[in-house]
Amino acid sequence: MSLWENENNQNENGEQNNDAMEANFTVKDSGNENAGDTTDEKPTYVFENLYKNEKIAQLKDRNAGGRCFIVATGPSLKMEDLDTLNQQGEYSIGVNRIYLAFDKTDWRPDYYVVCDVNCIQESVEEIKQIKGPIKFVSDLYPGFWENNVSDDTYRYHFHLSFSRNELPDFCDDLEYGVYGCGTVTYDAIQIAVYLGFKEIYLLGVDFSFSKDYKDKSNHFVENYYNKNSKTTEVTENEQLKAYQKAKQYAETHGIKIYNATRGGKLEVFERVDFDSLFEKGELK
Repeated sequence: MSLWENENNQNENGEQNNDAMEANFTVKDSGNENAGDTTDEKPTYVFENLYKNEKIAQLKDRNAGGRCFIVATGPSLKMEDLDTLNQQGEYSIGVNRIYLAFDKTDWRPDYYVVCDVNCIQESVEEIKQIKGPIKFVSDLYPGFWENNVSDDTYRYHFHLSFSRNELPDFCDDLEYGVYGCGTVTYDAIQIAVYLGFKEIYLLGVDFSFSKDYKDKSNHFVENYYNKNSKTTEVTENEQLKAYQKAKQYAETHGIKIYNATRGGKLEVFERVDFDSLFEKGELK
């Protein structure tokens, strides 16, 4: 098992240096020949004394045994589907700039997750103004925490975990943070597990984007980015490994993850038809 240690790679302005991020992470090798396979072992987090956020403990298993929808921001996301989640009273987790949907639907997520340093830095006020959901914001942009942070906002530590030849690690104890690997959806899955959800449905996770990540076709609204927005470059390979690890963890811990996205290219998880999850206005 490989554990990655964050060396707080930030410049003098408190901003994350993405270009050097991977180089300044150190690998802790437990000597396990089956690297990445943590099925039968209890994880040891090298960050325990440095990053533990005990405030998060009050949320452990808050939704034990329930089901939730992780709502991403791909182009397939439909406002009608968000309306359905709202009408059916389904638990949901929204990510990144999902707040751009709020003027088009009465739906609001129960939880909100954002990890990317650029997204946080460019959306500080928008994130702080989100009302209703419990918010999980990574610690990659320290400036977010300088003032006016509401009590319903939880800081979690982001551990980069990616190797070309191995699956990333998976953290099921949010007090110590999450392992990041190219997509906020992976963070959201780890958080959903910590909250106790046993059925997790992905919606708007298209897993298909143009090389120009700011292309209007990559998200559910055309104004997702502005001309000055910065993006963090990721690869499909990184994201694929994250999804593969999530599936591996779920299968060995009695958790079901389904892909309810309309279309897209993500085939790691069993697909389900979103509409089939509801019958005649009632929960199935």
